This record gives sequence, C-alpha cells and structure tokens, in this order.
Amino acid sequence: MKGGVNMADDIKLVGGASSALYFVQGGTSKKIINSSGYLENTLVGDVTGDVTGDVTGDVTGDVTGNTTGVNGGNVSEYSATGDIAVTDKMAILDSSSGVLAMALADGTEGQRLVIKCDTAGSNAVVTPAHLADGATLTFDAADETAILIFDGTNWQLVYNTSTLG
Repeated sequence: MKGGVNMADDIKLVGGASSALYFVQGGTSKKIINSSGYLENTLVGDVTGDVTGDVTGDVTGDVTGNTTGVNGGNVSEYSATGDIAVTDKMAILDSSSGVLAMALADGTEGQRLVIKCDTAGSNAVVTPAHLADGATLTFDAADETAILIFDGTNWQLVYNTSTLG
C-alpha cells in the first residue's frame, strides 16, 4: 500500500485486477474493497447511496428506501395439494379444481409470509408445523388473506381473514 488519502476527499479505486482499497487504523490494515470492486470486512457507520448486490452477514440499524429482496422469497401459485415453500414471501392459493391440503414448515425468525386465496371453488386448508393461535387456516372464499411472521418457534398471525381452526 502506498500513500494516503484525506477522508474528506472522494475515494476512487483505479487500476487493474490487482488493485484493492485498504484502510489503516491503529497500525492494522484492512481491505475494504477487493480487486473485483466488492466491499469486504465490516462497515460501521452510515451508508448513503445505493447498494446493489447481495449482503452477507448481519445488518444492524434501520434500512430505508427501496428494499427489494430484503425479505427475499418468491411469489408462488398453488393449485394442487402439497407443501408451501418456506422460501416464499407470498403463496397464492387456487382451489377452483378441488380441495387443497397445504403444509407449511417452520420458517426462520423474523420471516414474513403472506397467504392469499386467489380463486376458491373448494376449501384450501393450510396446516403450519407450529401455529401460535391454532392448528389450521381454512381459506374458503376468494381474497381471504393471512399474514404470518415466524417468531423462531411459531408462526404468529398478524392479519387474518381465513378461518382459524
């Protein structure tokens, strides 16, 4: 590492594939941007601007703005009996062809899941592995919706228009 930079100045990584940006504090050198241009190590303080890409590790503090992908997951449609993917952020149920019996495994702490009955012809019954307020959710009309959050032990109902059993 050569030279230094005034932290009040803008910092720009320039160079070939072997370039990297280091920060020295208390005699210890930490790589903060690797040769591919990606942030490494721990970043403490406020970040202003856009962050594009995956974040691996813990985020402490408030996240504001467009948080696309923060909750992760897919929007999936189900028209046959089976399991609701625990990686879904929204499950859309279509029971127009017959009764649906859906299972829901435990999630990860803080995970949110929206379940909505889009088209009802018959009942769609969802049985979570652990549901705090009951054992099943029965969707028997179009537009019935349940919003659940997993607390680390149970799925907790935040909002529900289905029938709780």
